[in-house]
Amino acid sequence: MVAEKKQIKFSKTFFITESLLFLVAQFLGLWVGWRLFQIAEIREVIEQQSYSWWQFLIFFLFGTAVVLLFIKFVKSKIVFGGFFYILVFLGCSMFFDAFGLGLIGLGLALVVVLLRRFLPSVLTHNLAIILTICGMGAYFGLSFGPWEIIIILVLLSIYDFIAVFKTKHMVKMFRKMAEKGAVFAIIAPNKWRGFLVGLAKVQPGAEFIYLGTGDLVFPIIFAVSALRNGLLSSVLIIIGALLGVLSINFYFYFKKEKKAFPALPPITVGCVIGYLVSLLF
Repeated sequence: MVAEKKQIKFSKTFFITESLLFLVAQFLGLWVGWRLFQIAEIREVIEQQSYSWWQFLIFFLFGTAVVLLFIKFVKSKIVFGGFFYILVFLGCSMFFDAFGLGLIGLGLALVVVLLRRFLPSVLTHNLAIILTICGMGAYFGLSFGPWEIIIILVLLSIYDFIAVFKTKHMVKMFRKMAEKGAVFAIIAPNKWRGFLVGLAKVQPGAEFIYLGTGDLVFPIIFAVSALRNGLLSSVLIIIGALLGVLSINFYFYFKKEKKAFPALPPITVGCVIGYLVSLLF
């Protein structure tokens, strides 16, 4: 979660908008995962292409290193913008593919990209990000078992803590990417009309807060992977993740000094507790 030190003031609207955006992303991603899970042919193909948790972590660390190198040596916004829109198109294509839309789905994915590119507002940006992470999260969720996801989440939570509080390269990477037009986060406004604000006027602070895509997509992956145990497990994972997000908001509400905070650790705790509780039923 990104917020500037002196400016931010948490209000009820912040709590409501962020919670609603988070829940919309989670349950929409779960819906996509459930649809894919019901299609035996797709489920079998995804599961056959599954990776181990350590392969995923190696890929994640390699990807992070590549992004950091690009930030350091590549100055063109076109490269970062192109990378961003390719990911949005791929993720949205995965989303619409779950509904069997075929070429129409590809066309809708292109529409989302064009909306985000030529009508860049908080609303169109959040739409693009949510559809992207729902599509990708659902596919990844079917590729791993719940316990593999727990291992990944625990290790990434440790990494998130170090990257935000110690090395601080995660904060730097997020801000540099945002400056180059690749904002990998949903944006929660302090006022409802903030959804219509153009992205050029958006800065994390008194009016907006960002919640990173990783903090959104990993609970989706976990919830979808838990569909093997039943829908209750998935729902409790999402509820636990939401409680993790809300705990961060309460922390910000009472903390005088506001700064970037690693959201994944409390989200992970909430997800794992939700999953373990579901095993009791």
